[in-house]
Amino acid sequence: MTLVGLWSQLVIASAAFYYAPSGAIEFDSVHDVVGIQTSRTCLEGYLVDAGLSTSAAESLWGEYHLVSEPYFGKLHLSALEQRCPYTKRLAVYRRFPNGSYYISDGLLRVRFNPRTSFARITSILDEVNAKGGKPIHRSNIVKVEAISPADALRLTRELMMVPEVQWAVPDLIYKKKRMWVPNDPWLSVQWHHDLIGAKAAWDLEKGKPEAIVAIIDSGVDMTHPDLRGKLVAPYDSLENDEDPSPGGSDAHGSACAGVVGAIGDNGEGIVGVCPGCSLMPIRIMSENGWGRYGADADAIRWAVDNGAQVLSNSWGHPEPIEIPANLEDAVLYAGNYARGGKGALLLFASGNDNRENFDYELASHPLVVSVGATTFRDTREGYSNYGPELDLVAPSASVTTDIQGEAGYNSGDYSLGFGGTSAAAPVASGVAGLMVSANLDLTREELYTILTSTADPLEEHNQSFHERVGHGRVNALRAVQAASGLTVCEPSFEDCSNLTDDDCDGLIDSEDGHCAPEIVGIGIPCMHDFQCGMSASCLGDGWGFPDGYCTTTCDQSTCPEGSICGDFRGNSVCFEGCETRDDCREGYDCLASASSETVCLPSCTVLGCNPGERCNEATGDCYHDGPGIPGAACRSSLECAMDGWCLREERFGIQGGFCGVMCDESHGCPTDFECVKMRYVSFCLEVCEEASNCREGFTCHPTEDDLSVGLCWESCITAGCEEGETCNTHGLCGDDIPPNIYKEANEAKEGAPLGPVQACSCDLTTVCDGDCSCDPECTDESGCSATGQPMLPLLMLLWLAFRRCVHRKKGDRGEKTVFS
Repeated sequence: MTLVGLWSQLVIASAAFYYAPSGAIEFDSVHDVVGIQTSRTCLEGYLVDAGLSTSAAESLWGEYHLVSEPYFGKLHLSALEQRCPYTKRLAVYRRFPNGSYYISDGLLRVRFNPRTSFARITSILDEVNAKGGKPIHRSNIVKVEAISPADALRLTRELMMVPEVQWAVPDLIYKKKRMWVPNDPWLSVQWHHDLIGAKAAWDLEKGKPEAIVAIIDSGVDMTHPDLRGKLVAPYDSLENDEDPSPGGSDAHGSACAGVVGAIGDNGEGIVGVCPGCSLMPIRIMSENGWGRYGADADAIRWAVDNGAQVLSNSWGHPEPIEIPANLEDAVLYAGNYARGGKGALLLFASGNDNRENFDYELASHPLVVSVGATTFRDTREGYSNYGPELDLVAPSASVTTDIQGEAGYNSGDYSLGFGGTSAAAPVASGVAGLMVSANLDLTREELYTILTSTADPLEEHNQSFHERVGHGRVNALRAVQAASGLTVCEPSFEDCSNLTDDDCDGLIDSEDGHCAPEIVGIGIPCMHDFQCGMSASCLGDGWGFPDGYCTTTCDQSTCPEGSICGDFRGNSVCFEGCETRDDCREGYDCLASASSETVCLPSCTVLGCNPGERCNEATGDCYHDGPGIPGAACRSSLECAMDGWCLREERFGIQGGFCGVMCDESHGCPTDFECVKMRYVSFCLEVCEEASNCREGFTCHPTEDDLSVGLCWESCITAGCEEGETCNTHGLCGDDIPPNIYKEANEAKEGAPLGPVQACSCDLTTVCDGDCSCDPECTDESGCSATGQPMLPLLMLLWLAFRRCVHRKKGDRGEKTVFS
């Protein structure tokens, strides 16, 4: 008996493995599908005659097919073999219990020692009862065929014992791993998809129309090309009709809808986390954020009564407040009794206040999934609310659908600047939609358990639960695997050089964002920070850098080679160094920096200026010098002097607009103006003594440090006062008086120490009784208003308002905030 023959007796025929350089590659036999090699035409004809659907057979290519076992038992196979004489049953395996299929048709590839003669090869194959031996491309690798597909793995092991054989592998048929990459133009900047493993999850599940995610928000653009055709059961619980189109320019709900489920692979804009899911748009607030508690509760009930399994909510109260009873009932109804007792999954944004949420808040409810926000660096966003009730975090997706046309966040159909926990909650909701699509029978509790248990612990809080990040950052791939009953990938820190997807996001080595360099390059174009590197940032168009400009913070010795550390708005950042304009990209010029070294900067010498502006060739900046002094009324910035910025009335609520000339230690204000810091920006305000020194609609506000000096700002007649204060006839709130009256009153005391002077306040609750000559009922009835917001503090919020950080929603019993 030869050595080969002896080995064949020792091998257990049923063992399913072959040898690779790394060791044995094991398989499990599969019985839920049948592999068939036969003519496609013959197979389809047989299925039709047998009363079976042709969709029961998945055509791999050519004559190779997979047929589900429930449709195709042994009797069917026997009948097919009689009808189609060249039919062969294939051997089907999986590497893991629920892994991908690997199919053997009996073919092998065997590499022999180069000195092995053809006669010896033929002899070896005869000894192991194999056919073939035809060399491939005149090499020492030959094609071999086992006596049956099921015998191929055994044959490889037997051949590996032959001294002349270098290796032998089964020529298995398998499905290539192709991450679904839609053709949507903005996909490349939707960084959150890579971070959560969405592309890998799409290979398993893209979403089904039966999976419905409700978007409870400010309404949705019903005709948007990336949303049209997938919106079901629309409802406006505020107006009690079935048209939840947004009011005016309120694009918050449309943005949330796009993050969850914008259509994929349609050549339009973006793709949502669950592109195949249906979306249920429900409007609960007006354009300005006003609504009712009742509308909130009705929205939740409408959603679950009309089939939604997942409810995405990116709104809440501006301050901690208990849940109203009707809303509590709606939450309990949705979580415990919807879907025939399975319950629906309610997700809420945790909020953007960088505070711990109280246990009585809506986002902390036991039946609510509270979602915080993370950055593209996979770290917690500094503004994201936290606490023991925080369940998980998700990336703050920034690129999404907008209201079409001029309305919305931008003059276009898409927004590139969405964010906050308002964007994080829809990301998590989209993942939940994928899970429901994978298994429509999952209960709310099961959905919650899978969503939180498959979240990835963040490196900064590497534990199963941390109140800053909950159970971790959501992982779409692992969640879909678990929901589908598949083996769930166990993540570890991404090794950027081992050709393996270590962190279970479907990306390997350099494809993975965690392997991105610290700095990709200084001065290269960008739209978002993540395109610049893990420690770099993108200065975008809004900062005056056309097509974006990658940079990083620095001191004089830390910029990458070829770049120079310079000043940008009080911060030290790296700029691309240059000698001439030709060294800079289009739109940029080689200009002297503050340190006198030349760097590439955006320049009007190349780009030109807008009509009404002039170019400063030394600095490369466009500037304007209109007639409006700092604080003057305006409708556009060109009307303002000293390159001022017009805070328009329709956007900032300042009557008549306001020419805001920014100032700092190096850029002072003109004479008779004072530089006043207001939150993140400082403006020049006109110094005054009395109201007549100020423009119409403004009055002279005493300064906190010196009551004899004032600054011109809007009168409370139009701006209003804080709650509990009334507006007096000087246009000031409460007991405040202009500096000139303060000084006159104290001079009348003939040298007595200066002290506060009581102002006559408007009393709106009485009729004219003659006791107070400054009462509005006795004088100017239109001169007082006891409602509104404080004045000087109001401007402190303008910068936040400009960046759309907070939009308020007032209800019949309180205010609410959308967390964008």
